[in-house]
Amino acid sequence: MNITKTYHARFGATELRELRAHFLKCVPKRKDVISYDAYAVTLTSTERHQYDTLEQFLASYTDDTFGGYCRARRGDFSFDITCYPKETVVSVEAPKQERVHDVLNRAAELARAIAARVQEAPSTEPKSPEMLQSFSVDRAIPACLVTKELLGRVETHLIEEVAKLPGQPAESIHADYTLTIADGAGKLVLKRIAQLETALFTDDTTSIRVALLRYHGETRFHIGIIFDRRREYSTINVEIRSVRAREDALSVVSVVLRQLEGARTLNALIITNSSAIGGMFSFLSFSATVLGGLAFASDLAAKKTPAVGTVFMAGAMFLFLFVMLGKAKPYTTFDSVRQRRWDGVVNWLFWSALTFLIFGTAFVFLRRRWLGF
Repeated sequence: MNITKTYHARFGATELRELRAHFLKCVPKRKDVISYDAYAVTLTSTERHQYDTLEQFLASYTDDTFGGYCRARRGDFSFDITCYPKETVVSVEAPKQERVHDVLNRAAELARAIAARVQEAPSTEPKSPEMLQSFSVDRAIPACLVTKELLGRVETHLIEEVAKLPGQPAESIHADYTLTIADGAGKLVLKRIAQLETALFTDDTTSIRVALLRYHGETRFHIGIIFDRRREYSTINVEIRSVRAREDALSVVSVVLRQLEGARTLNALIITNSSAIGGMFSFLSFSATVLGGLAFASDLAAKKTPAVGTVFMAGAMFLFLFVMLGKAKPYTTFDSVRQRRWDGVVNWLFWSALTFLIFGTAFVFLRRRWLGF
C-alpha cells in the first residue's frame, strides 16, 4: 500500500531525522541493508547536489536550502520525502495499512508543531503584491496504447506548455520532471523517457507515472499523469497556485489529452469495473447457449433450417468472447513483446467471431428467406 500526503510546513533537518527514525521503528527487524538516496537543490542554483549518505544530506540541509529529497528503502518498505519552501510531501509504502498511517500521523504531528512555531514567531516575509489563486482539476485518461514515442510527445509538449506560463524559466523545468515505470521487478525512475534504453516496455509493466513538481517563487505546479492497466487509476491531476490558476491548469490538461487522441483504443468498450455487469454478460451468454441449443435441436427434429438456433449460438459465442476480451485486455496497454503478440490473437478471435456472425448466420438466413436456397 502506498499513500502520499502533502503537509503545509517546511520540514527541517531535525524533523527529517525524527521522521526517519520513526519510519525505521515501523519496519520489521531484518538483515536487509537500508539504502539511502538523497540530494538537495540550493537556493541560488538549479543544480542538484548528490550526497553519498543521508547524514551528509542532512548536514548540508539548512534554512537557506531551496528544497531537498531523501529516500529510505528496506524490502517492501519505502519512505520518500520531498521538501519545498513551504510544503513537504511524504510518501510511505508498506504491506500493511496501519504502518503507513503510523508514519503519516507522526509527520502530521511534526507539521502541526512547525506551524505552531511559525505562528508564534513574528513574520518578516513581505506580502505578495498580487493575490494568487489555487486550482486543482482531475480528469480521466482515455483508454490508449502507451508507447515510448507517446511518452516522448507528452514530455515535450508538457514542458513546452509549462514554459509558456508567466515566470517559468524553461531551462530549469526539465530538472523537475520525472517518469516512474512500475513493473513486476520494481520501479524505475527516469528524468526523461529517452533514458529508457529499450524500445519496448517489459511484459509485466503495470503503470507509468509522469510527474512535474514545480516551485518558482510563490507559484506552484503539481502535475501528475498516471497510465494504469486499471480504469479507475488512469487519471491526470493538476494542482496550480498562480495568478491565473484556473486557466493555467485547464490549458495543461488540454495539451496532455490532445497528445493522447492519436493513441486511443477501443478497450474501454469491453472493460467494466462492475462485477454485476460482468455477471450479467456471463448469464446472457449461458442463456443464449442453452436457448440456442434447444432451438437448434428442435429445428433439426422438425427438419427445418436451424436459423434461430444458429443465431442464438452465434450470439452466445460473441458474448463469451466479449466477456473474455474484457478480462484479457487491460484498460491501458503498454507496448511490449507480449502485448503485441496478444493483440494479434485477440484481434483474430474478435474479427473471426464477428465474420461468422455476419456471413455464417445473418447472410445465410436472408439468402434463404429472399432467394429460397
